[in-house]
Formats: sequence, structure tokens, C-alpha cells
Amino acid sequence: MRTIIITLTLVLSLIPAFVSAQATDAVELSRQIIKTRKQAIVAESMKLTEEEAQAFWPVYKDYQEGLRRVNDQYVKFIREYTGSYKNLTTEQAQGMIKKYLDIESDRLKLKKSYRGRFGKVLSPAKLIRYYQIENKIEAVIKYNLATEIPLASEVIVIETQGKTE
Repeated sequence: MRTIIITLTLVLSLIPAFVSAQATDAVELSRQIIKTRKQAIVAESMKLTEEEAQAFWPVYKDYQEGLRRVNDQYVKFIREYTGSYKNLTTEQAQGMIKKYLDIESDRLKLKKSYRGRFGKVLSPAKLIRYYQIENKIEAVIKYNLATEIPLASEVIVIETQGKTE
């Protein structure tokens, strides 16, 4: 598993493309590479029987599509943030906090909603293994993104009664 995560980390060196609004083609290429490599990692790590694989992969595909939609929201959020992080108003900062938490809530809802579907095709031990693999991959992706996304400016414009001070 360690070798798999290291390999994924190298593939994810393409992540900086996510923070550039002008790099749409690079983003799609990066996402395609990550998707392909991720599926290979899952296949190698799950050690599914032929019967399990036949039942698992269609559910996996549906889950990944739901995850893609959540990640599309996250990419849009990152682009918005990186375009404005230096001069956030209090209102913008509060809006971004809400958006971020909504995206994370959507991600958790998706995981919970697929628990039953995965549970019908995997034993509990393999289900927890699958969620562990997903969590490890997600952690690597988030780590790589975190190294590229700048912190918000410490100075947030103070707004009083509609006027900026």
C-alpha cells in the first residue's frame, strides 16, 4: 500500500493545474490520469474475487461519478478562492467558509449514501478496506492541494455600515 500511495503522490504532482483558472485542459488531463491511477490502486488493493469484482465495479463507477460532481464544486471553489484570497471582505470570507463546509458536507453525504450499496456487494471487512483506500487517496490529494493553495490574507477589509475602512 505504501508504494501505491507514493506512486499516487507522484501522479498528483499535476495538482497545481487545479489552482490555475486558465489551465482547463491541464485540469482535465490531471483528473483523467488520477482517475485511471486511482482505479488501478483500488483494484490492486482490494483483492476482489471475480464475483466480488463483477458486483463492485458498477457501484464504484456510480460512486466515482458522484464524487466527480462534488470535486467539480471543489475545483470551482478553489478557483474562486485563489482569485480573491488577497483581498477578501468579511462577507466574502464568510461566504467561502459556508461554501467549503457545504462541499465537505456533500462529500460526507455521498460516502454515507453509498455505504449500503457497497455493503450489498462487499463484506464488512472489504467495505472498511475500500473506505480506507478512498480516505488515503483523498488525504494525498488534499495534502498536495494544500501545498499549492495560499493562505487567506491576514488583513480582511473591515466593513462598517456599508463603508470600507
